[in-house]
Amino acid sequence: MARISALAAAAACLVLIGTPADAATGTLIFSSGIGQTTFIDPAAGCYATTSPFTTVTNHTNVPVTVYESGGCFGPSQTVPAGSNPTPVGPRRSVSIPS
Repeated sequence: MARISALAAAAACLVLIGTPADAATGTLIFSSGIGQTTFIDPAAGCYATTSPFTTVTNHTNVPVTVYESGGCFGPSQTVPAGSNPTPVGPRRSVSIPS
């Protein structure tokens, strides 16, 4: 039960920063030790989390960039479009291009 509550809290803390534009097509999955959050056809923009995620599955049509810091700045790693689960280390935000 605590694991489900922690996942719900992490998902509720995901915040969109900026103005959304076009949406990517497909699913984007952020995973951590407490669960996962899935986005379907996510809008372009910067998404930040309060809890870090460690793996990204990018089944969208665009590459995404994940960042160590919230707000989509700092050290980053690009996860290609159509990728299977990709370890990214602890990350706190993701940028989806328009």
